Amino acid sequence: MLYWMLWSLLTVSAFLLAYPFTLYPLLLALLPKAATPRADTCLPKRVALLFAARDEAQALPMTLRALARAQMTWPDLRILAWDDGSRDETGRILRAARPLVETAQTDTPVGKAEGLRRLIDASDADILILMDANVRFSPETLRHLVKPFADPEVGAVGGRLIPSGSGSAVGCAY
Repeated sequence: MLYWMLWSLLTVSAFLLAYPFTLYPLLLALLPKAATPRADTCLPKRVALLFAARDEAQALPMTLRALARAQMTWPDLRILAWDDGSRDETGRILRAARPLVETAQTDTPVGKAEGLRRLIDASDADILILMDANVRFSPETLRHLVKPFADPEVGAVGGRLIPSGSGSAVGCAY
């Protein structure tokens, strides 16, 4: 009896460990591919990029350079950042990035989800792009994310994050 319980536990554990790296990608491959969006309307002009940061002083300079390049190619892009009670120089770096970045902050952390909710409430943009404070991208990435919204039937778009740097081995495998 004990043997079968342990064997069952081992089997379930092995399945749960292997599922996200083997079976899940295969199931995604079987899903029908999305139809190409119709481009029967013009692209929305009001786009806002939102991110929450907590103790991201090391990553922010590179991120802000990427955002500045993006805004050069998309001048109407509004960038909003939430400083979630950082204990490092994150708040100072974000404040120094004005007028590129509109910053809101709190002294007591409320969490990423709540910070983003507050930024969403403060935005009047047609399209909201949510990202992490340590994500880098090329300026063309925004156009690729926004382009499907020319089709009025499209309500959401997701990007593909390619992990790099130390500690990214698991993310790259997935």
